[in-house]
Amino acid sequence: MVGGIIVPRFFDNLQKFAIFLVVTLLIVSFLFPSMYMGTFRLINNVDSSIYARYATNGKFEENLFFSTEIEKNTGIIEQLESKIDDFVGVSRIQEFAYVIIENQSEVKDIIYTNQKYQAYLRSIGSSVDDLIDWSEKTAALDDRIAMGCLYLTFLLITIIMVVAFGFRNIFYICAGITYTVAMLSFFTDGISDYLIANVLSLLAKLASDVFTYRDMEQWNLIINQAFKEGTLTFIIFDTVVQTCQNNKKERFQKLCRNIYSSMETQCSYLEQFNNVSDVYIAKMVMPIDSLVKFCSKKIKKFERKMNNKRLSEVNKIIMSEQCGYYKQLRENLEFLRYKNNQEHTTKEYISYLRKTQWLMYKCDIGK
Repeated sequence: MVGGIIVPRFFDNLQKFAIFLVVTLLIVSFLFPSMYMGTFRLINNVDSSIYARYATNGKFEENLFFSTEIEKNTGIIEQLESKIDDFVGVSRIQEFAYVIIENQSEVKDIIYTNQKYQAYLRSIGSSVDDLIDWSEKTAALDDRIAMGCLYLTFLLITIIMVVAFGFRNIFYICAGITYTVAMLSFFTDGISDYLIANVLSLLAKLASDVFTYRDMEQWNLIINQAFKEGTLTFIIFDTVVQTCQNNKKERFQKLCRNIYSSMETQCSYLEQFNNVSDVYIAKMVMPIDSLVKFCSKKIKKFERKMNNKRLSEVNKIIMSEQCGYYKQLRENLEFLRYKNNQEHTTKEYISYLRKTQWLMYKCDIGK
């Protein structure tokens, strides 16, 4: 079997895995940035006040800390730019808030010297502490949205990995390792991260690269959070789907057993009239549609596999024979249920039923 079906399957899986890596690279390189930028556009189109409500814990629906009107009345932005060089040239509000966080003490001192701005904060029911809190959340806004998009990206990659490419076992192994590392970091309060960082640092040196503990912190944030939660989300959905599929499979197996048993009951009853020479038309009244569809799916699956050029002739013959059993079973079932318009004796009808039972046995159905 090494030269027959194992080797082609290995090369098929290797090819599929290479394609999966390319798809993953494309998703990370193009889809993730598009999703990230699209999120801002979506929020702006739906309700731009979401940013302000998030940063102020729902207190304000717009940026009441810095605006053109506020600057005219208080001159706070000009004062900040004149005292702290990092403010010069900053255009995005997220960057402006980040500079405030990086220079908290200096910003507070400047605000305390600006009586007009303090009076303005009191007039809107706010304070310097509220300003700092707003700055912290606004500065982290990009990272929060990026992590949300990264989570959805990992979830999409996971779905493609399992559903489209069928790497279920590999996925669960990766998910198990990731969750183990994340929980170990949680229970040891990050002590285990130093050990893992040392291992990854050694591997990086072998590749002429550098991996530091700071990189490990970033790795934890991306992998142990976004990837871990993405895999757990998929596992929840996968568990539900697998449960539904198992229930469907059990119902199908029960249906097949009932069909097989029903034919056995008919044969047992009719055998007492085996020698009667009368001819008649008889049709099997049983729900065979699911079984016929199952046979059709199996036939397509075998035909697809037999088109594989790397498959050996021996295995093609084996698959062709098995595919033939499914074709005959489908034809027999349809004949007995729908197309049986010819007259036959009891003995001939019993032979049809026995042949169908034998085909179900060869197809491993109804046992």
